[in-house]
Amino acid sequence: MQKIKFIIFGILLLTTFSFAQGLKIGPLVGYNNFTSPDAFTKEISDGGFGFSNNLQFGAKAKVDLILLKATAFVAYNSMSSDGEIQTLTGTAKSETEGSLLTIGLGAEFGLLPIPGPVKPYLGADLLINSFGDFKSKTTQNNFTSENTFSYGSRYGLGIGAGVEITAFPKVDLDFNVKYNFNNLIGKEDLQAGVIKISEESVNSITIQFTVLFKII
Repeated sequence: MQKIKFIIFGILLLTTFSFAQGLKIGPLVGYNNFTSPDAFTKEISDGGFGFSNNLQFGAKAKVDLILLKATAFVAYNSMSSDGEIQTLTGTAKSETEGSLLTIGLGAEFGLLPIPGPVKPYLGADLLINSFGDFKSKTTQNNFTSENTFSYGSRYGLGIGAGVEITAFPKVDLDFNVKYNFNNLIGKEDLQAGVIKISEESVNSITIQFTVLFKII
């Protein structure tokens, strides 16, 4: 239910952008690499989820302002992995899956003082992240056990740089690389029996490519 709310909010956000002047909007495809915590970056055989690398899909919009460009994007990451783990009774097969839905609101600052077909920029985004349930399933000797874990909603910041290239009169190509602090706000202690474990930082590097169509 929460993820549906995020999707609706993202659609409404991009729709609101569509009423602005100097609007460009288009599909987004990206690559997400988690750099922390160890639970994400380690492979299943090493005790992690195996979520270090995953693809993302979504949409991005830009609006030209006087000194900068306002941006908004929605990106969905589907994460899954499988591998083998060693138990006291032998080798077991383990599968994990999860998801991350991100809404970003930001700005891009041009680095060149004169307009042209190639426009490098610095960018920053406020991130609204909805982590889906992380599920792990372990099977051994026809016996299956399942565990579910979730972060819920978190808020963060993405910073980086990119370049926008005018390919055709009404089409621009946008490429950017950013480092994301995905849970700067909203961290909670995790309860494991009678022990409380502090939530670790969830950070990642994203590479995004968008084909932008000039609407207005």
